[in-house]
This record gives sequence, C-alpha cells and structure tokens, in this order.
Amino acid sequence: MTKKILSLDLGITSIGYSILEELENNRYSLIDYGVSMFDKATDKDGKSKKLLHSASSSASKLVNLRKKRKKNLAKLFEEFGFGEKNYFLYQEKQNFYKNKWELRAKKAFEEKLNIEELFSILYAIAKYRGYKSLDTSDLLEELCVELDISFEEEKAKKDDEKGKIKLALKTIENLKLKYPNKTVATIIYEEEMKKKTPTFRNHDNYRYMIRREDINDEIKKIIFSQVKFGLFEKDFKVNEFTSQVIKTIDDQKESSNNEDLFARCKFYKEHKVSHQYSLLADIFKMYQAVSNITFNKEKTKITKEQIKLIHDDFFAKIKKGKNITDIKYKDIRKILKLDDNVKIFNKEDGTLSIVKFHFLSHLSKFGDVFNAILEKPNRYEILKEIFDVLGFEKSPKTIYEKLKDKVDDKTIIELIKHKTGSSLRTSSYAMVKFIPFFEQGYTLSDIKKELNISEEENYTHFKKGIKYLSLSQFEKDDNLSINNHPVKYVVSAVLRLVKHLHVKHGVFDEIRVESTRELSLSEEAKKEIEKANKALEKQIDDIVSNKEYQAIAEYYGKNLRKYARKILMYEEQNRRDIYTGEGIEFKDIFTSKVDIDHIIPQSLGGLSVKHNLVLVHRDSNLKKSNQLPMNFINDKEDFKNRVEDLFKERKINWKKKINLLATTLEETFKDTFESKELRATSYIEALSAQVLKRYYPFPNQTKNSMEIRHIQGRATSNIRKLLHVKTKTRDTNIHHAIDAILIGLTNKSWLQKLSSTFRENLGKIDDEARANIKKAMPLIEGIEPKELVEMIEERYNEFGEESIFYKDIFGNTKTVNFWVSKKPMVSKVHKDTIYSKKPNDIYTVRENITAKFIALKITPVTKAEVFVESFKKEILTKMYLYKTNPNDVICKIVQKRADEIVKLLNEFVWLDAKDKEAMSEAKIKLDDLVHSPLIDNNGNEIRKVKFYQTNLTGFEIRGGLATKEKTFIGFKSVLENDTLQYERIDVSNTIVVNGIYKLKENDDSFKVYKNDLVFFIYPDGGVKGGKIVSFLEDKKMAAFSNPRFPASISNQPHIFLTIFNGKANSHKQHSVGKATGIIKLNLDILGNIKSYITIGDVQSELLEFIKNIKS
Repeated sequence: MTKKILSLDLGITSIGYSILEELENNRYSLIDYGVSMFDKATDKDGKSKKLLHSASSSASKLVNLRKKRKKNLAKLFEEFGFGEKNYFLYQEKQNFYKNKWELRAKKAFEEKLNIEELFSILYAIAKYRGYKSLDTSDLLEELCVELDISFEEEKAKKDDEKGKIKLALKTIENLKLKYPNKTVATIIYEEEMKKKTPTFRNHDNYRYMIRREDINDEIKKIIFSQVKFGLFEKDFKVNEFTSQVIKTIDDQKESSNNEDLFARCKFYKEHKVSHQYSLLADIFKMYQAVSNITFNKEKTKITKEQIKLIHDDFFAKIKKGKNITDIKYKDIRKILKLDDNVKIFNKEDGTLSIVKFHFLSHLSKFGDVFNAILEKPNRYEILKEIFDVLGFEKSPKTIYEKLKDKVDDKTIIELIKHKTGSSLRTSSYAMVKFIPFFEQGYTLSDIKKELNISEEENYTHFKKGIKYLSLSQFEKDDNLSINNHPVKYVVSAVLRLVKHLHVKHGVFDEIRVESTRELSLSEEAKKEIEKANKALEKQIDDIVSNKEYQAIAEYYGKNLRKYARKILMYEEQNRRDIYTGEGIEFKDIFTSKVDIDHIIPQSLGGLSVKHNLVLVHRDSNLKKSNQLPMNFINDKEDFKNRVEDLFKERKINWKKKINLLATTLEETFKDTFESKELRATSYIEALSAQVLKRYYPFPNQTKNSMEIRHIQGRATSNIRKLLHVKTKTRDTNIHHAIDAILIGLTNKSWLQKLSSTFRENLGKIDDEARANIKKAMPLIEGIEPKELVEMIEERYNEFGEESIFYKDIFGNTKTVNFWVSKKPMVSKVHKDTIYSKKPNDIYTVRENITAKFIALKITPVTKAEVFVESFKKEILTKMYLYKTNPNDVICKIVQKRADEIVKLLNEFVWLDAKDKEAMSEAKIKLDDLVHSPLIDNNGNEIRKVKFYQTNLTGFEIRGGLATKEKTFIGFKSVLENDTLQYERIDVSNTIVVNGIYKLKENDDSFKVYKNDLVFFIYPDGGVKGGKIVSFLEDKKMAAFSNPRFPASISNQPHIFLTIFNGKANSHKQHSVGKATGIIKLNLDILGNIKSYITIGDVQSELLEFIKNIKS
C-alpha cells in the first residue's frame, strides 16, 4: 500500500515543499517539488512590519477622533441655538480668528465676546485638550490623590520623555501656586508675552504642559466669565451647556484589556487563564509542584503525610506575613527531615527551587488582609474574585470600583502597584476545582482522572476540508485572536500552499513539517555566526591533530574530539578554574573533576554559546548552582582582577566579561538572536501543524492526528553531512525544496539511527559510521538522494544565473513565485523622509541638530582640528540657513556649540590616555556638552534645523519629495501615441477599502505591483526585467531582482546590482523611458506560468520563449 507524503521546510521568507509517494521497502517516488517565496514580515531589527501599520492606524484614529470632537462641538452650539453647525466649522477652516491665545487668555476675561469668538476658543481647546496619560502608573497616581493615599513613583530619568513631561507639569503647578486665580492658559500667555518673541507652539515643547483637569477648569471659567459680561440670555441653561462642552471635549475611553487576547485554560476551554500575580495561583503552584516530588533514582513518590507537612509549613509562613520568593530543595529537606542519602528528584540540593512565587514575594506589603480571607470556608472563591479582577482589568479606577467592597483602599493600591509577571496556562476556575483534591494528597494526574479531564485535543471533532484550512477558522473555533503578525503571516502562506497542492495532487496521507531557526537573524548576523563557527571548527581540528593531546586522550581511552571544547577553555582561562583561581590539571579534562558551566544558568535563560561557557572544578560548579558568579564568589575583588586580566590578554571577549561580572540579569549580555521572533519559529511550526491537524481532510485521521510529523530543526543539516550532500547552489532558493525532499524520505527508524550516530560522534561522522547508516537509507526511484540533488541543481541552473527561469527534473520550465502584495511596507511617509523643494533644485528636510553633533562620534582624544573639519562638512555647510543667511541667529548658536566643543577638546590635549580615571571624567564632561540641548534667545530648545541636498532621486508626493521606497506599491502604464506613460502607485494616490489599497481613480491602465515578474522590451530587442522591487516615476527608472535567488543583495547576481568598490551596493536602477512594451507574467503559487499580459510593442525572443512554455 502506497502513502502520499507532503513535506514542508518552513522559513521566514520561504516554504520548500516536496511530494513523495512511499512505496514498499523504504522506496520512494518523487511526484513534485519546489519553493514558494514571500517578503519578510520583520524589519532589520526583527520587529514586525505590522507595527508600522498599527502605529499609522493609531495616529489616523487619533486624528479622526479629534475631527469628531470638533464636529460634535459645532453640533452642540447648533443644538443650543447659537447658529448652524456648518457655519462654525467654516469659520475655523477660514481661520477668521487668528490670535486664539489672546482671545482665550486675555479678552475672554476682560470683555464680552461674540458667540463666534467663544466657539473659536473652545474649538482650539477641543483640538489640543491638555495632557491626560493612560499609563497605568499615572492613572494609579491620580487614584491615590483621589483617595488621599501617598504615592511613591520610580524616579524618571532626565532625558526620558516621561521625565520631561513630569518636569513640564511641575513647572505649571508652581506657576499655578504663584497665580492661583488665573487659568493656566492666561499664566502661559502672560509669561510668553514678557519675551521678545513669544511662542505658543505646543509640538515638541516640554516647557509648558497643561493637564486635562486644568483645561476643564478653564472652560468653566471662560464660560462663566462671559455670563458676567452678558453673552448669554438670562434664562440660558449655562450649567447644562458647560457640562455638555466639557463632556464633548473630554470624551475619552478608560484604559482596558481586550479579554479576547487572554488564552483559554488548558483544562477548561470555556475559561480564561489566570495571571501569575495571584495568591490563589501561588497556592495552586505550590500544591502542583509538591505533589509531583519523587526521591532518588527509583522515583519514590512523595506521601500524603509529607505533602501535609509542606502544606502546614507553607501556610504558617503566610500567616507570619513575610515575603516568600520560592520553595527550595533544601527547604523540603529541612521540613521532611530527609537524610543525606535521599535526593529530591535525584538531584543535589544546591540552590535549586521547586517552585517560585509572584504574589507571595510581596506578601509583607499586605499585613493580615489575606490571612483573614484564608480563615474563611469559601477562601478560594474569594481569592478568585479578587485576583480575576486584578488580572483581567487594566484601569486602576475600574479595579478599585470592583474591589472596594472586598478589601481596603491601601491594599487595592498595593495590589495594582506590585502586579508583575504574565499569564499561566490554567484558569482560576480550575485552581478552585483542583486545590481541594491537592489538599487530600492527589497529584495532578490523579485529579484529571477524578474529574475526567483531558488536555489532549481530539482532532476528529473538527470540520474537515480545505475550505476550513485557515487561521480565521482557527481563531473562530478558539474565540481567540492571534496577534503575532510575523507568525500569522508565515502560517497563512503555508496554508495557501497546502491548499494549492491538495487541489493539484489530491489528498495527502501524511504531512511532515520542519522549521528553520533563522527567523530573526540578519544576513550580516548569519555571516558572523558562520565565520565564528568556521574559526571554532578550525581550532577543534588543530587540537584533534595535536600528537601530544592524542597520546593523553588515548591513555585515558577517550575520543579527543569530544573533549576539544574543554581544552580550548582550559587554554583560554590560563589553565585555571575561573571562579576560584585554582589550577586545573590537563588530565582532569578527561575525568569528571571538571565541568563546563553556564555562567548565566540555563534556568535563568542562559544559552549554550561560547561567551556563556567556562571550565570549572565540579565542586565550584555545584556551589554556584543557579546563581550568577558574582552572587556566590567570596573574594570578589580577586575574581574581578582575574577576569580583567583575561580580557586584557584577549583570552576572553567582552561578552563573556560582561556575563562574568554581572550582578543582576539586567546587566548580562543580551543575545540579539534570542529574540521573540526567534522564539516564534517554534510557534510557526506548532501553529501550522495545529491548523493542519484540525482541518486537513486526512483519509484515515487518528484522534491525536499522528498524520502530522514534526522533524527536528537540525535533521536536514545532519542528513546533508551524512550523505555528502553539499549543495553547489546553497545561495539559491531551490535548496529549500531540496531540504523538503530530504525531510520526506526520512522514516522514523532511519532518523533515529541518524540522531544517535551524530550524538555519539559530536557531529563528525567517520566512513564506517556512514556506511552503517547508508545500509538502511531510503532511495528515491532507485537512486541515492545525493544523485537526485545534483540533478535538481543542474536543471535549476540550466539557463544561467541571469535568467529568472529554471527547469525541474520533469522537464517543466518554471520560475520562483514571490507572493505579490498590494500593500506598502508602511502606510505613510514619515516627515523625516520628505524633502521640501526650494529654488535651484535644492531639497530641504528638518533634522535633529543635537543628533547631528552626536553622530560625529567625538571622543576626548579627538583632535580639535579634525572635529572642526567634520563639523563644517557634516553640519554647518549642509544647513539651509547657513547657505541662505550665514549670520542667522540659529547659525551662530550652532557655531557657538562647536566652539565650546573645540575649547573642551583643547583642554584634553594634555591628558594621559592611560589615565583611565581622567579619561572617564573627560568623556563624561564631553558627552554632557554634546548631548545637552541647544537653546535659542528665548530660552527654548532648538530641536530641528533644515538641512539641504541637491539632485535627489525620488518621487513627488504632497508636501515634497520622498526618497525612500517603503511606500512603493507598484506602477501603472498607458500607451499614448505609441509611447508608454508611467505613474507610480504608492500611498499618496491610493485609498484603503476593507484593508486593501486601491487606486483613488480606477482606470483600465496596465498595472504592475511589487514582486510581479515584468519585462521591459526595447526597440533593439533588448530586455530588462525580473521581480520588480522599486520604481522611480520622475526618472522613469525601475529596479529588479532575480526570484531564483534570496532577496538579499549579497545573494543576487551582479547584473541586477550596482557594484561599489567591488561589493554589491544596491539594486541597479534601469531606465525604462525608451521601452516600447511591457510583459507581465501571471504565476501560480508553485511558479508555473498561468498566463501573461502585455502593453505596447513586445515582439521579442523572450515573448516567443514564453509562448513556447505556455504551449
């Protein structure tokens, strides 16, 4: 009986696939293979590009809400009989009353206004209605003020935006004390009018900041002032009007959590998971951890009597009201009075913890409040009510209103203030159900049997069919939105491909999935890692070839390669235990006397990377346990000196030095590749598999859907090593398909043998081991995988690297399909990318002047003349003001700053560069000056200054010229008098309809979108084209890439690139102004040409080639 297997190799921008038919006796037939590509969902920093859309969407919502407020204010004036709504809006659009600050701060309190002037004042207030933070700490502070409870907040940094806001608010509070009878606007107006050039600009201004409460107070004072001057009729409902105005202007929703984002309980799907910060959760975790304790190798289970002893001790500590951070192994030993022969979980005690707590670590903040609750018979239900509110609600005010009848005000404030952690996988409902069973000595598995609960999902219950194969169906069934955009993006691409292959090849009996571990790595990072790995491999090879080492390893009967890493560390650490400074004998490396230790323990997130590994005596390793070195070493000064010496000798790198000397986890080196995107790779694989298990119509689906198989991430790498499959074109996209083929041919028994062999030989396979493995190796239609791979690669390159076409082994001519999206990378052009056009082809853009000085990277050893040269070249001569008026006051202030830096650098000339203390002081002094803001003659900070450039290439948009390609969607073309006319499609000429970008004016033009395959035909028969990546309308230029190769320019053929100093610099821009016609290919998801469309004269050899493929 044959079995059809679909194999998928998942990557951040690719899905390699293969379809194999499994015959008898480990023989396979290859039915199809290929690769589907798509753009990366993250930017160069590993952040989701969706964040850019979200930020833009949020900004648009704020603008729309502001417009709504202004319209509602006009409507309110109409409802109170003051005039027509449209007239009031028209007067503001025409800006009849230009000096609104004088109206608002002076005239409103000195004379009678007309109704139009009052509207103009309130319209301006509705536009900028004062500062009101939705930050939890700020809302908590407001609640504390309301409840008359003292509030201590964390000290904000001077340069932190929040700190600047607080300082500005404090300035206003001081002025209010000085002028208690005036509105804040009047105070600001009078202060500014004292200056030579007063300014009331609010943008980027941290000098004045008005609270929302002060704005509301000002509205009242303005309206009641006008009541005194007789603006309103005697019977006018002034209180109602004032209340409605404030309600209209101060309309803002409370901060809240979206409950749809809370996961479902793993035991009771209808309930949401609990937060970690909960006394109920800590009690549950204690019972769950303790009930699973076993002793020694025999795994003797803990008894009910022992559980009760731990329970009694636990609650006795709670009763004392002291903080409980965790329960350690040694605590259990002490409570149960275990002798030294008994090992908990068969491990040494050290400082290992059985369970850690979130709420109980702050218990001392709450006095006896919770002890009183724990005395009640329904104690767990009460705790559930309290901590469900704390976990699900966000607004301190809402939490207070819901809890004020259950606990005192101070306790509520402390609960909100100290809430930390994230969600568990269990609901508080399940905890309340389980804890009574735990109290009786049940284990978690016993409780699940007692309550007839299963965590395993029965996949046979879901609807089957490819029409259900979607994330929207998954979200609908779980009633839970997936908000990780990069993951969602890749999984959606996987499901699109599976649907297409199902339609083409019929139902699959098994689907195998493997994911890459490179989601968040940049090309540069990958190269650095590859370079480091090669260097390490060379060092290991040198050790293995060392005759002296070989003799010692042979004496102890050890495989030298297995101990090569220890030997490297032995030499790196000057043959000493880095923790204690004691010497390590070389022979100890081959015994159990020394260990490789993780500097940052794995339990604390430490990785098995070179800068986190050291060689130490086993005794010191046991003493250190799960601590950082600085937290267990007694002679810290001696240890610091030892580490510093190794660093100076270049024996250890700066990353390892940071880890060794860290006193907290915050101080340790953060591995950039261990990001949330990297952790999401397993989520991609897991979510893809979960959706397929639920909805794919397998012909014989089992309850737990064993038809989906997960392949370990390193499987294909190991297979390649074993079979000597060294891909000639690893830098092409076809290797994803080759990996999928290798995944497909690995049955379970052969894969197990492969894994065992690699584990025993540390990744190095000798000829004997390889021969034994190959005896059981599956074959594809009678040939070895190595031969098949060579054949696939040969066909893939048949047309040469410049061609976008390739042939598969079945004789079909195809190309690699990239998903064509009609969305831009961002939904707006940021103001810093817009260049305003000036006369003589000069373009200006406002840039942060302080950042410009920082970018010069001045140090105490920088020579004054070198700085002056850099300053003139990078700042002064590029300033538009300097070009137009060198004597402008701003130019003089910028030059004065440069003079101050020169003076300081000249003072540093006589410093001894070896005097670290003096150099450190000099650096602090210099940094303070360079980072300090430039102040104008009115005492205001100069933030941004106009800089200019000439001969910019870009595209015209409203407001100027944009130079970046992030808003590129595509271009359209029409034929006029046998000449092609072009217009770029980007966010400036599109609108969003139901989330899709559409042209504002639809037409019958020829349209091309980013990632489409297009070819421009020229009069001489020449052709330029490929996957389109950019289009510049003003220059009539387009850039392309070859979809057969990875999108990174370092992997693209040189014909598609501009080369600078022998290195690839960017995608080459080709002039298309003289092109006579365009051909656009329509592909299916597998890269087959479905059809093509043309415009203009496209007669060429390429057209005939495409026609032949179609026929």
